[in-house]
Formats: sequence, C-alpha cells, structure tokens
Amino acid sequence: MAGAQATQAAAQAGITSTFRFAATQTGTWAVMATGSVALLAGSFLGMAIAKG
Repeated sequence: MAGAQATQAAAQAGITSTFRFAATQTGTWAVMATGSVALLAGSFLGMAIAKG
C-alpha cells in the first residue's frame, strides 16, 4: 500500500511539473508573438510617418 501511494505521489508530481513546463512555454510564445506584432506595427508606423 505504501509503495502504491508513493508511486501515485510521484506520478502526480510528474504531471504537475509537465503542466508547469507547458504553461511556461505557452507564456514564452505569447511574449514572443506580442513582441513580433509590436515590431511590425512599429515598422509600418515608422514608414507612414516617414512618407508623411
């Protein structure tokens, strides 16, 4: 019984760390995407101002 509980606890810890890793990756991609959009918007704004 103790062995089964230890195994279950280890499995839950592994699942939790996997979800945390996935959330970290998602956050990183979200920041990168936001930065890319801001860069593109800034480029177009700069060109519009330069033409005006």
